[in-house]
Amino acid sequence: MENATGKKVKIGYKYGLVMLISGILLVGINVGMLYLNNSYYPKLLTVGIAIAFLSPVFFIFPGATLDKMPVGKDINKVFWKTAPGIHKVMWITWGIISIAISVIALISFDPDFVK
Repeated sequence: MENATGKKVKIGYKYGLVMLISGILLVGINVGMLYLNNSYYPKLLTVGIAIAFLSPVFFIFPGATLDKMPVGKDINKVFWKTAPGIHKVMWITWGIISIAISVIALISFDPDFVK
């Protein structure tokens, strides 16, 4: 599948944008539920925070530049195989850091601020 514009693509930018929107949406849903019902889903809040914190690394380290966008299930394989080693290391490292940050945030989170 060729690009409509003929420009080279970086799949990491698309992953980063999708992850950022998903993380913000999950955190937003939980904050909204906390204000409306005084209840929330701790696991979804933790996942949302982790995803939101992970997304910037894909903007900084977007992977290899491709001539054309892969089709279907090949996107993930091509994304991983063509990415430089330092990008993979940063993705994994920042993934571990973002999970740690989200778990610490959940442990220290006190939902009693809503009255």
